[in-house]
Amino acid sequence: MYRVPPDLDLEPILGDFSTQIRVGLYDIQFELGGFSFIITSRLELRREQSLIAAWEPGGWPEPGFKELFNNPARKFDLPTDREIVIYYDSGAELHLFDDSDKYECIHISGNGLGLLVI
Repeated sequence: MYRVPPDLDLEPILGDFSTQIRVGLYDIQFELGGFSFIITSRLELRREQSLIAAWEPGGWPEPGFKELFNNPARKFDLPTDREIVIYYDSGAELHLFDDSDKYECIHISGNGLGLLVI
């Protein structure tokens, strides 16, 4: 809804990993590098442009998301103002999307950031 700010600094996630994913009916949440991520829009896990797992609000995440556990983040990218990509040591890529002009899609908080609503 509000777009990804071009100066978003997620540097603290590098080298860190998640140990759990929390699933609600309309959101999916995880912690990484002192940040808390709450996603209420489409979420995709890919490797080499192939889809490993996907999640949509109202559904259950596919088993492929287990690959995020204990898998360190190695870099991040902001390819557009509507997408955040987190790259992992295993070669997996987590794609977070701001895919609505009507509703908030991503909340990021912690690590001195306050609350960022995208």
